[in-house]
Amino acid sequence: MNERAIIQYVILGGDYQFFLELFIPFLCVTMNCKRRKFFLLRLLAIVLVAFPLYFLPSLDFAGIRFNYIICFGLLIGAAFFLFDERPSILFLSSAGAFGLQHLVWNILSLVFIGAPHFDSFTGVSISITYLSLEAFFLACMAFLFHKTRIRISDNRSKPVAYLIGGILLFITFLLSQWIQEWNVYIRFYTIISCLFGIVCLFVFPALMDASERLGRLENEKQTLETMITAQAKQNEVASEIRELTNIHIHDLRHALDAIDSYDDEERKAYIAKVRADLDVYQGFAKTGNDAVDIILTEKSLLCHSKCIRFTYIVDGESLQNLGKSDMVSLLGNMLDNAIEAAQKEQDPYRVIKLNIKPASGMLVIECINYAHELKDFSMKNYSSSKPLDQGIHGYGIKSMKLIVKRYGGSLDLHLSDSLFTARAIIPLSAKTE
Repeated sequence: MNERAIIQYVILGGDYQFFLELFIPFLCVTMNCKRRKFFLLRLLAIVLVAFPLYFLPSLDFAGIRFNYIICFGLLIGAAFFLFDERPSILFLSSAGAFGLQHLVWNILSLVFIGAPHFDSFTGVSISITYLSLEAFFLACMAFLFHKTRIRISDNRSKPVAYLIGGILLFITFLLSQWIQEWNVYIRFYTIISCLFGIVCLFVFPALMDASERLGRLENEKQTLETMITAQAKQNEVASEIRELTNIHIHDLRHALDAIDSYDDEERKAYIAKVRADLDVYQGFAKTGNDAVDIILTEKSLLCHSKCIRFTYIVDGESLQNLGKSDMVSLLGNMLDNAIEAAQKEQDPYRVIKLNIKPASGMLVIECINYAHELKDFSMKNYSSSKPLDQGIHGYGIKSMKLIVKRYGGSLDLHLSDSLFTARAIIPLSAKTE
């Protein structure tokens, strides 16, 4: 039995039934889209407004049946009426609905053609069988979309997948209008192209989103572990400092009893020693941002132990739009690089300065240190040279670039007169998803 005969048996409601066969798959693929208010009433209105399609006469021209185009146009109008989404999402969802409908039709047509004694089937039995199988197939697809929560997202980073899927389904739509006599090979080609188009529109971007989410979760996990470790270190150092405080207080009590007996040189030397001992207590940062305080405190105490002078001016409020994990990673890597370079310097060049402040609507994070060992410096060879890439240092530069880029900012590394500057500039209004 040919295509026209199957259509005559199956489509009882004319173009209105064809519209419903497009509309139901459309509801499947948009199941996870943002609905407008009074969605069910709007849904009922669409079904009623489309009913006159039952009386639509055949509109054929140049081998193209324009009835299908009218139904598809009405489907796109229904998409805007029912869902509050970007136009691109609604257009691609409509194309995906057509692909799903066409996929079901061709699969069931192959079933009919391959069924034994198909010519002996009555029109009623063909219609009941077709509608039952179609309902079952679409119910399975609706269940799949519901469980996996797959949808066309507004992520503009996947235009190639959306473009390929849209073009494939558009070509399939044109072929469905032009081809008069269908055979098994054309049906298999249509099934494959529809499947591939649906995968490009829905499955592939969803897998990419899932992979990106897993990557972010892994990074957040690593950063959280770093923060916990840093907090443990801070607590450990704080405990040691409390013990030192008790010792120093005890010594001071005895020293105060005997300080009057010291001569001027002994008194000056002792006062200098006390001041040096008290410097360690200035290492506890209090910027108003807990995550930054942990990092600055840890690095301050580390610098003190390595005889590195570390000073900072930090505006804690300017960091409020940055995620804690990003701040920990960005500042941690920036200061680790500076400490590594400062250790190689001699006095008086063992110095690190950190400034974090807002300026002209931008957040400026600047870390300055001496780096006499860097000679032929450039941004390119510093961030991608072989020795750096083999260790955590090179990875840290890449991590800093990714974090700054995520917030729409820029990272600049430059060397001038043996002063190395790492400067991150991020819009104050920037936020990640």
